[in-house]
Amino acid sequence: MSNIQTSCENCVFRDGLKCTLNLVKSYEAQGRLTPLEDRDYHILNGVCLSMRYQKWLDEQEDEPYIAIFKDRDVCVNHILIFDGDFKKLGVTLKSILQQTLVPNKPHRVILAFKKGVGVIKECVKFLEDKLGHTNFFISELLNDPSDENQIVDAVFNRCSNGYYYVIKSGYKIPANMYEGLYNVIFRDGLQCIAILPENGVEGTCMSAVIHRFLKGSSFVDLRSKIEALCEDQKVGHMLHSWDKIYENLSSKTV
Repeated sequence: MSNIQTSCENCVFRDGLKCTLNLVKSYEAQGRLTPLEDRDYHILNGVCLSMRYQKWLDEQEDEPYIAIFKDRDVCVNHILIFDGDFKKLGVTLKSILQQTLVPNKPHRVILAFKKGVGVIKECVKFLEDKLGHTNFFISELLNDPSDENQIVDAVFNRCSNGYYYVIKSGYKIPANMYEGLYNVIFRDGLQCIAILPENGVEGTCMSAVIHRFLKGSSFVDLRSKIEALCEDQKVGHMLHSWDKIYENLSSKTV
């Protein structure tokens, strides 16, 4: 989907034809490395999010592997569908705060509910108390969406770049959800446009860029658009499942 390339030549994590972050092996398995032509470094077809220059390293106070861990981050917007029950909402907010891998910045929470379900002032106080930060938005939907896809579309403009994760109040997010996403993008260096649950919308983790490009679920639901895109552009490897991610995560370390 892209002609962008990344050269390993001046990366501080290059060791000849090896990568001290073990990314070369993954990129090679994905078939994303250009053939070598009398050079002692690789060229990746795509973007390596872990490539860093010496100038970056000179500015770090930590040793390289700690510094890159602190520097890498995945922005996740939690689109939380609220049904008016604050007890259930508290359960879900607690699970957001109990992720095994803590992001560099607080995850954004976007609380969405149908008109008449909640009171914005009460929701603001509840989120401030439970989250301990103010990186959240509250959206009372003016229309009456028929399904969760329409709710996601209605509040998508509140998402920052990165990914969004759809949940309903009362649902406990797996404690290693964020770590699983981090693992896919950084440790394995895989391309990821979405991670989908077996069915439904809840548990969907979607690239904000892809959502915007496909115009969400307008006319056709987003899942169907994603699957059609993967088939048409031969990019099915960019679509992942949570079952496989959690299975692979068990053997990884930070």
